[in-house]
Amino acid sequence: MLLADLLDAYLSEREASPRYIESLKRTVKRARQFGLLDTSQLIPEKANEFLTRLPVAAVTRSNIRRELLTLWRFAFEQSYTDVPPLRVCRIKATPPPPRAWSLDTLRQLLAAAEQDTRPVSQRIPGLLWRDVLPCWIVIGYDTGLRLSDLLHLHESNIVNGCVICTAQKTGKFTVRAISQPGQELAARLFKRSPDGTLFRWALPRRRALLKWQDFL
Repeated sequence: MLLADLLDAYLSEREASPRYIESLKRTVKRARQFGLLDTSQLIPEKANEFLTRLPVAAVTRSNIRRELLTLWRFAFEQSYTDVPPLRVCRIKATPPPPRAWSLDTLRQLLAAAEQDTRPVSQRIPGLLWRDVLPCWIVIGYDTGLRLSDLLHLHESNIVNGCVICTAQKTGKFTVRAISQPGQELAARLFKRSPDGTLFRWALPRRRALLKWQDFL
């Protein structure tokens, strides 16, 4: 079975976020470029050579190893290969320390956002940056959620002054209290939302990334 077909079979039986699916596809593409084309080539020697020769950082190689083993384990369980996913070299990866804005910087960003009168989108007349960004900054600070999780926040995720959701990347259940200003800002945006989402109705992912770069 081709690795691309193996991935399709795996995804047909699993729920996965769009970002994780794209990551799995990249891993399969890299394996194919190296010469790992089908399940008959999923053997420790080939896998170790593939991981050793990858021209990427250790953290990335560690992620690729994990995803390759995920597919290999599925192939073994489904009898697409008789070789168990064992004896694959471990990769020591020390992630860099996270970078974060200081509280003073966040205050400056919030002050700038509250004064920004540029339109968010021509398709939503009257919606300005100052209507959206202050809420994003405060909710993001209060919860520490990733961008994808902020984008998927729905009115049903805010209960009794808390954000309650399942993280898109890790699948972990998350509960975070939000401040009174955050609750008030969210309530204003929800009144304008046509579909109950907090941010996504105004800023789909790609637009959000571009607009944030522009704002910063």
